[in-house]
Amino acid sequence: MRRFCFLFDVPDCSFSIHKPYSKERGEFEVLIPSSDGFNSEIVIRDQKEESTDGTVFHRGLKAKIDISGDNVGSASEQAKDQLQAILSMATFQSNATVKDIYLKLGYEITPDSETTEFLQVEYWNGDLLKKKRSLDMQRLPILVEKIFQNQEERVSRAGRWYRKGLMEEDPFDRFSSFWIGLESINKPLMILLGEEPEIRNCSSCNAPYEAPTVKGVRAIFKTYSNNGLEDFRFCRGLRVRLQHGAENLSLALQQVEKGSELCRKMLRIGIYLLLGLTKVEDFSEDQVPIYNVYYPRVEYRGHFNISPSELRSRLKTLFFI
Repeated sequence: MRRFCFLFDVPDCSFSIHKPYSKERGEFEVLIPSSDGFNSEIVIRDQKEESTDGTVFHRGLKAKIDISGDNVGSASEQAKDQLQAILSMATFQSNATVKDIYLKLGYEITPDSETTEFLQVEYWNGDLLKKKRSLDMQRLPILVEKIFQNQEERVSRAGRWYRKGLMEEDPFDRFSSFWIGLESINKPLMILLGEEPEIRNCSSCNAPYEAPTVKGVRAIFKTYSNNGLEDFRFCRGLRVRLQHGAENLSLALQQVEKGSELCRKMLRIGIYLLLGLTKVEDFSEDQVPIYNVYYPRVEYRGHFNISPSELRSRLKTLFFI
């Protein structure tokens, strides 16, 4: 089994390993056992910085992960997953936030290898590289007028879920935001699209009550989605499996982008409809979303014609400076 070393930056988090604003740099080490006997070795350290007035503070973390894999690409993905899991538990324990992780460098450390496979990542975070588009100053005033005239507060809430969905970095959170947005306008969609409520009788007292359903969501998919109820069943099934923990995450990751885009489109159409705007006039041309949640990056991969031990001796001073 081949071994690789990966270096990560975690530039923005609200916790540190050592006491914040101290001159000491904390360190956390963990060994993750593997069924194949090749354990992952993970070291995470505070990233120390000094302000102009001499105050020392911790700006995020650095992480180093030694891990096994078939190649540098698959090993890097596994290293990311393990680091994310540790940071999730650190967030849970501290009740403090952590943001993106950035893979900076990866290189082979297989003891008997004569060459060294590597990857290096460069991130472009300049403002000029972000996408932007102009507001449609014919449609925007109409939308603003309609939202303030509308008496159904769930439409405003759905708009906020739509906005949240566009801002989410995690694909599962994005899908969930758009689906919850649809659920928030389920009732008014039922009324608008002519769906009858489902009445049941209480098992204890036999009194009738309206059972909770997603008939409004179902109706908008049936009427406006390209594949109708097939798209609804896909999104509804994915939502249920994720909510109840019954979905294999690797499989869900292959499906969630499709589900997210389907729900986004239906949520957008639902908001338009409940604002009294027609499909032909207002949402027939749905622009591709601009997310701007990831920096553009360039990833270089290749091989050094030197052994991993020689390369590592040259790189050991670059980590945890």
